[in-house]
Amino acid sequence: MTLQTRPGVPARRSGGRGRCATLVITCAYSFRAAVLQCVPFSRHAAGMRNAASGTWTAPSRGRLTLTAAHPFQEGLVRGSSLLLSSALVLASSCRESPVQPTARQASPNFSVARAYTAIDLGTLGSEVSDAEGINEARQVIGASRTASNEYHGFLWDHGRMTDLTPAGGTRSNAIALNNTGQVAVFSRTASDVPGRGFLWDHGTITDLGSLGGTGPYPYDITTPTAINAAGQVAGGSLTMDGHLHAFVWDRGTMTDLGALPGHAFSIVLAMNAAGQMVGESCRVDYVYGPCHAVLWDHGTMTDLGTLSGGLTSARGIDPAGRVVGISATPDGRYAPVLWDRSGITLIAPFIYFGLIAINPRGQVIGTSQEAFLWDRGTLIDLGTLDGTQRSEAFAINPSGQVVGISRTRNGKARAFLWDRGTMIELPALGGCCGAPRAINAAGDIVGWSETADGEIHATLWTR
Repeated sequence: MTLQTRPGVPARRSGGRGRCATLVITCAYSFRAAVLQCVPFSRHAAGMRNAASGTWTAPSRGRLTLTAAHPFQEGLVRGSSLLLSSALVLASSCRESPVQPTARQASPNFSVARAYTAIDLGTLGSEVSDAEGINEARQVIGASRTASNEYHGFLWDHGRMTDLTPAGGTRSNAIALNNTGQVAVFSRTASDVPGRGFLWDHGTITDLGSLGGTGPYPYDITTPTAINAAGQVAGGSLTMDGHLHAFVWDRGTMTDLGALPGHAFSIVLAMNAAGQMVGESCRVDYVYGPCHAVLWDHGTMTDLGTLSGGLTSARGIDPAGRVVGISATPDGRYAPVLWDRSGITLIAPFIYFGLIAINPRGQVIGTSQEAFLWDRGTLIDLGTLDGTQRSEAFAINPSGQVVGISRTRNGKARAFLWDRGTMIELPALGGCCGAPRAINAAGDIVGWSETADGEIHATLWTR
């Protein structure tokens, strides 16, 4: 494996062996309270994320708190009280590791992206909204706070924002969107009522049903996580015995995908157009043993393996069936990996948090010491914007364009686009900050941006 550092900047070295203390947690988010409640793998201690600043702390009794500039800043929350079954890997107390080799190249051009225009997509009646996905028709999904202070999922389509909340629902979130405009939706009727999954199809809303489970709260009945071009929806649903099992829903029928032998919990986290799905299979709700990355391929479940015998989690799959995710390493870290026909490949020494994605060319993005692009065995450090300290990658399109954020010393997020070696800053809506979430094949980008009066609005960046 080779490394390309920021051109003109040598790879960073530490005085001794690099160490990165990590904690893997499972979380459930409440938009109403703006709190993410988390359970570490290693113990039953609970943690919380409150929408206010930006640092993990470790108070007494093993509790954890994470605060952020606003509810949408980190890009880790996808649903109202949605079980984030994917393990979030949070690297705390990290000391930089030596990275080999120390390649140098000519300096890239860091500049403001004059060719891109930031378009305010508006809100559903309040001061906060966020865009989280875009398709090739430039339709956009996201969530917005309403005038009644609830969060509702929306579909924005060429100037019109549609509330996707089913009848009787008090809160919802748009989870995934395909190129025909179908949306997988999660919704609740009250804060203490188990949530359900729905398919929104051009104004028609269909309840996905369940695998027989009925709750109780806080266990949601059905949690969709993915939708493909054929309109198949996948995710996790409660069974009659109260365990969450991976499912695929296809034209009105929900199929239980099961779990590995000895496991009681599973969930799909990504799906491709061919109907191949990846995710996790775990012992009882993560607590009593590590989860395993799994592939479901036309009725066959495969344990994808691990670097060390510890935890693995599959997060993405491309059209060719190549899978990306995270794996525990022999030295106790968590690292990004690729599974393909040749086996499992280590992509980077460690992963800063659990977001990792792959495009149809097999290029992989994530965040280690900084945002990276892995391309056929070469690990490329994407660098940072001028005046910032750290970058994080969030999405990649089929052309290899990458979007993410570059953080200032005080933690403020500045949106960037990286394209063929050049990182450019995306303009804000008049305020200081922004964060892109997704980019389509045409290079249209969506996320959030701060307005001149300090509001957070869903944003489309386009040329």
